[in-house]
Amino acid sequence: MWKPVIARQMERKWMYLQVLQLIQQYGAISRVEIANKLHMTRASVTLLIHEMMEKGVLEDIGTCPTSEGKGRRKLLMDVHPSRWLLIGISIQGNHLVVGLTTLGMNTLEKQCIPFPVLQASWVSVQEQMIITVRQILKSNYIEESQILGLGVGLMPSVLQHFFPDATRQEQQMTELQQILRDALHVPVFWGNALPSMAVYCLYQKPKQEIIALFCADGADYYVSIVCRSHAMECLNSKPISMQGLPLSPNQTVGDLLTPVALQQRVKPYYSAEQTPVLYDLTGGKLETMTLPDLFTAACAEGKDFDPILSDLMEEMMQQFCQFWSSILVMYPIEQLYLYRPDFTLPHWQEIYRYAKQYMKPELAAKLSCGDLTEKCQYAGGVFYALDGGIFKLCTAEEQKTSE
Repeated sequence: MWKPVIARQMERKWMYLQVLQLIQQYGAISRVEIANKLHMTRASVTLLIHEMMEKGVLEDIGTCPTSEGKGRRKLLMDVHPSRWLLIGISIQGNHLVVGLTTLGMNTLEKQCIPFPVLQASWVSVQEQMIITVRQILKSNYIEESQILGLGVGLMPSVLQHFFPDATRQEQQMTELQQILRDALHVPVFWGNALPSMAVYCLYQKPKQEIIALFCADGADYYVSIVCRSHAMECLNSKPISMQGLPLSPNQTVGDLLTPVALQQRVKPYYSAEQTPVLYDLTGGKLETMTLPDLFTAACAEGKDFDPILSDLMEEMMQQFCQFWSSILVMYPIEQLYLYRPDFTLPHWQEIYRYAKQYMKPELAAKLSCGDLTEKCQYAGGVFYALDGGIFKLCTAEEQKTSE
């Protein structure tokens, strides 16, 4: 009996999520449209919608005329705006981002807290999460019973730093879930932040079917690919490390473009005399140099900058453009979103300029830089909250049916 039960629960969860995704993509929608798009019978959709309305996931928002202006008016369904809410937490190298959102992904509050995650203890990270969530719930007058799920998304560098032993990672994260549940009294779920952020990017672009998120994190670059037909299943896909991608017959991304590689390339020029801007930005410590530091020192227009770094920056950006072009050729994606939380608007503008110069126009047009950086940070956890929370609702329904 166990397998049929879990199969029914998973099928119901899939149907709930498909309906929510359709509404996110097309707006308020009728039962007939849901039946047509999901290839379900109208009777099955009627039962499903009734169940979702009973559980507070959907609401009836009235009728609208048919496209021909004749016949019965269509009854429209939309996501309930307030019965259930989600909390997403993204744990990044130097800050925590916590967001409160509706099931329709309308952000109610977001806090970005500077926090030295990689220098702190895991206990202090947990405490900061609990303090911030309590503050958000209190300031918005939200009851714990309204939270369908809290999702924690950890960037790959954070996972590697705190949980280097992959065999114990599941157990350690289960312990975190229990600590947060006991402290906050809400369902808690977790996962790698990048797939959840990629799903968020897809949700914001209703006309796209397959997209990828490119992220610089720690000492590596990652790509997370998501397709609309299996968006939530992509949460279980591990981001692809790009370290070994060849940029020349003898050199890879890891050899040329990682933080350590970039520091080695800058080293011959680095001094207070030759690179005063970069030297000041890094406090005289080359090992602390980041890619944004290098951009600021080499590309600033109308401000002080280090001219000696211009040729190196030009060479480096040619290689990045080759890097992104390779990804766009290798994978059948419609858009490649570049994500780096410490980049500013001038940095992204420079990247666009280089992309137009060094990439084929049809590939450069598929790059999206910076427009999702601020919006999608808390999304590193929010889709784990949605996926797990909906499954919990479906499990409760199955148990009720069995009884």
